[in-house]
Amino acid sequence: KQWYQRRVAITAGGSAQENYLGLIKEMLFASLNDPDHPNVRFSAIRATCAFLTGLEEAEAKLHFSEFVKPMLKGVEDCVIAEDDDGPLKSFVELAEKMPKFLRPGVDQLIEFALRVIANTNFADNWRQLVLELVITICESAPAMI
Repeated sequence: KQWYQRRVAITAGGSAQENYLGLIKEMLFASLNDPDHPNVRFSAIRATCAFLTGLEEAEAKLHFSEFVKPMLKGVEDCVIAEDDDGPLKSFVELAEKMPKFLRPGVDQLIEFALRVIANTNFADNWRQLVLELVITICESAPAMI
């Protein structure tokens, strides 16, 4: 019952969201860094992207900047596994809406993207999605590249 009450408060937004921001961060960060359960990490990427796109970019950078590297690691693992493209698609959407939020990990992201795009062992749809991520960042925040 307590989990349900927290869930209702989190989805209510506004001041309830502010009251539970620490708990939200803790749950998302723990899930993004779960080494034993990749599907938990992949779901956490989707959830984190969805949550962040509801915030102002400045607020997201202030409270969630330490999430960029574990999110990128999870996206990399997702692409390597070629299992579920949802986390990568969510990351593309985040890059479109908040490109500057990704600034702390842009070098890592570009290096990874170049490796994937150049590797013909990856399926074309994965390579195209990774290319879309790079193009989105280039169009949304060209000064970062």
